[in-house]
Amino acid sequence: MQHRWSRRHPHRSPAAIATVTQASLDALAAHTRKRRDTVRARIEKALRDLRKQNADITISSVARRAGVTRKSIYRREDLLALIHAHRPVVAVPDDPPPPGTETSIVAALRARLTAKDTQIAELRAALRERDRTIATLHGELEKRTELRPASAAVIADDPCAR
Repeated sequence: MQHRWSRRHPHRSPAAIATVTQASLDALAAHTRKRRDTVRARIEKALRDLRKQNADITISSVARRAGVTRKSIYRREDLLALIHAHRPVVAVPDDPPPPGTETSIVAALRARLTAKDTQIAELRAALRERDRTIATLHGELEKRTELRPASAAVIADDPCAR
């Protein structure tokens, strides 16, 4: 019985496929080197072009410009270091802004905080007023229970009397 692959390609036998010559290995290695060098040259050129144009230099922008995948750049640590070296450095101010000069965000947050503090104070006052009302009502209930005659209490507790 013939192998499935050899039926599709009768001129090649499985034995011929398994035979790898040194010449074919050398040709494959040469092609791999050429492809690797071409990709490296394209990445370097893209980096130079982006620097000339003062464009943002990121791994994605270099890969896009070079027509390669980001993985191709990540595999080449020296090129990755070059890209990172050309990223713009953002200056951080050494001193905090002088007091009294708030940014609009800080001012807005401060206004919201003040409004919330006012709302909390109003809720606490309303809660104190309700506590006083509840205490007053409890006192009234106790007075009424004390003033009610014992017979009325018995009648009120009797289920048949209702």
